[in-house]
Amino acid sequence: SLAKTSTPIATQFTILLKQNDYIKQGNFCVYSPNAWMKNTCDKDWTTFKHPCRGDSGTCQMENEDLKHGVPQEGETCWRVSFRYQLQKAKERKGFMIQVVEWYEKEEKHIPGDGQI
Repeated sequence: SLAKTSTPIATQFTILLKQNDYIKQGNFCVYSPNAWMKNTCDKDWTTFKHPCRGDSGTCQMENEDLKHGVPQEGETCWRVSFRYQLQKAKERKGFMIQVVEWYEKEEKHIPGDGQI
């Protein structure tokens, strides 16, 4: 994950999901954003106040080609790449699962940086 305090929970969940018989039989594609090299137009990477929302109108990457089409690993802004995956899921009548971890000390689930 992008968060400094992240744990392997999301990765473990992805592995288990890929092993699930229903997911395998349904020919679902499982995408885990944590598995890819990333870039960003946000110097702080996950600042919610940053204007980028993953589309060509808000992404501030200088290279316009990186805002359209299939995201290029390590080059495209992670928000553009994430939006692209959400759009693919929508077109295929798929879905997204957001893993939010439980923090024992705070006694609540807290979204990671970039999840809000």
